[in-house]
Amino acid sequence: MASPEKKTYGYQERWKQQREEFMAQIEQMEPEGLVYLDEAGMNSQDSDYPYGYCQEGQRFHALKSGKRQGRVSYSISQGG
Repeated sequence: MASPEKKTYGYQERWKQQREEFMAQIEQMEPEGLVYLDEAGMNSQDSDYPYGYCQEGQRFHALKSGKRQGRVSYSISQGG
């Protein structure tokens, strides 16, 4: 049975000391000089979910390809 709770992932390759040093550098900067950048991506098959209907309380089952296809990456930035 699947858990109803959402998963939260973190990276194994993270370093607390480097993160703290970076945050200390940012605190010394003027807000107008900062640029906020966010990047994300998704595999092309992530958007290939079938749609369907079933009775209330029942789970809809469908199959999709397990072959890895292209990846789309994008980023956005905003000045401070």
